[in-house]
Amino acid sequence: MEPQVEWEKARDAAEKLESLLSDEVAYLIEGNKIKNVYSPVAWVRMCRMLHTLTYGMAVMRMVYEGNTNAEITKATGLPVTVIAAYKAWNTMYCDMVGSMLAARGKTEEARKRDFEFLASIGVSLEDSNG
Repeated sequence: MEPQVEWEKARDAAEKLESLLSDEVAYLIEGNKIKNVYSPVAWVRMCRMLHTLTYGMAVMRMVYEGNTNAEITKATGLPVTVIAAYKAWNTMYCDMVGSMLAARGKTEEARKRDFEFLASIGVSLEDSNG
């Protein structure tokens, strides 16, 4: 199976995620609400995930725009080794969707939910054999 992105659906999904994240961030920065929401461990994990995701998105966008590693480092402060890792992850992840769906121990219901989620964000799987 070869993953393909249906960019119209992907853009719609990104807009929904942007709205959700924006709403959550607005909630957290209003007054003192944040102090009652997350444990320190949950907050650290969430911040690390968002940090990794945001930098990964920025790096891949800059690669797409034709920026060199030196230009990306200057813009982001990330070392070249981290930029290389984001590039490698991006390539590696292309091959992981099929194996993610075939993970041992997954029920048919779990696989169905995976396919439904992928479809909702614009990722379709096509049989590479035709």
